[in-house]
Amino acid sequence: MYHPLVAIVGRANVGKSTLFNRLVSAPLAITDAQAGTTRDTNITHLEWRGRDFWLADSAGLEAVTEHSSLKQSIAAQHKKLMAEAQVLLWLIDGQVNLTPTDRRIARLLKPHWSKVRLVVNKVDNPTIRRKFSGQKILGLPTSLVSGKNGAGAGDLLDDIINTLNTSATVPAAISIVLAGKPNVGKSSLVNAILGEERSLVDATPHTTRDSQRSWVTRQQVSWCLVDTAGIRRQAGAASAVESKSVRQTLDNLNKGQVIFLVLDAGSNFTWQDQRLGELVEAAGKPAIILLNKIDLVTKTALTDKKLSDQISRWLPMLGWAKIKFVSALKPEGLNAILAEAQELYELWQYKISEAQEEKIWNRLPKSFGSNQIRLVKFSQTRTAPPGFDVVLGTRLPIPEALRHIIVKIIRRELPILKHTPLRVALRRKSGV
Repeated sequence: MYHPLVAIVGRANVGKSTLFNRLVSAPLAITDAQAGTTRDTNITHLEWRGRDFWLADSAGLEAVTEHSSLKQSIAAQHKKLMAEAQVLLWLIDGQVNLTPTDRRIARLLKPHWSKVRLVVNKVDNPTIRRKFSGQKILGLPTSLVSGKNGAGAGDLLDDIINTLNTSATVPAAISIVLAGKPNVGKSSLVNAILGEERSLVDATPHTTRDSQRSWVTRQQVSWCLVDTAGIRRQAGAASAVESKSVRQTLDNLNKGQVIFLVLDAGSNFTWQDQRLGELVEAAGKPAIILLNKIDLVTKTALTDKKLSDQISRWLPMLGWAKIKFVSALKPEGLNAILAEAQELYELWQYKISEAQEEKIWNRLPKSFGSNQIRLVKFSQTRTAPPGFDVVLGTRLPIPEALRHIIVKIIRRELPILKHTPLRVALRRKSGV
């Protein structure tokens, strides 16, 4: 399905990410006074007055003229973005005159001039607004906004939807969050699944800062792949920007619907992987552990089992999660990954039947701990993830071992939930 794309472009520090956050009414893009904070193109869905479109935030366009490998990757993203966008919102700073960089950007935009709308940002007071009111700068249609206080944002959105020539509706998408340490290959995996270079890939740790959203439709199912910043120990955080990236990643783990936890087959597992495993378990979402860079491992008949055992030792809290050996470079092991994610997502919402509930109840021990803790009732109380309530007749402290036994019995009696996170609440019977 075709989705109209609107892209915010301009030089660094003119307020592109601030305006992006203002228009989508959420802090999706990281903002900071440091120039060049945004690296990847950050795309999200936006609806205004019944019209749906994608809105993209981008890195500073001056990167197109620079020559480091990372800058060249950003430049390639820019050129693709400018070609695909139906509307280009060229943002300039209303508090300063056009700079030489602005004029170089104007030359870069010339081939796309017919779809460029000039947006003057930081028009935070009436004096600046009067300066630009009624002007048509460089012959372009012009909008005045303040990303900081929201002035003019509604008018700009009206201008956008009046320019778009389609009313295509964006389908609901299942979100998959890719999480892992820096440089385990999350962005490469996103590109491999999509079949195109959408996320920036570079050897520099923390290349990804904003959580990047990419949409893909396979077999009539729409997916939103969320490529997140790598999480490392807080003491190693290099800057306030990186700390914001990590907080955004943690927020996405809680908001996503499926999690791909990415590990590096070519390096040793660490306590950081364990911490990520704990965060994934706490999120209560269906998860697949992707052991990436498997092409770097010398394969033997016992390799897969040894690696699986090693993951189980390091991540016992995710003993229920599927493990997949993959390579973003080849690519390898990714053909059915979205189909598997869909199956896990559906099982995450599973409601057991009365017959299944009775079957589990009949298998549960009716007493525990020298018969001092009696099980009185068992029932399912929630889905997403499946949650169960066990009523106990006891005044004694409730041992955690009982919860593990009940979870084990549920999985044994319902193999369909083998790879689904479960929640079991143990509570005392009223009046006991």
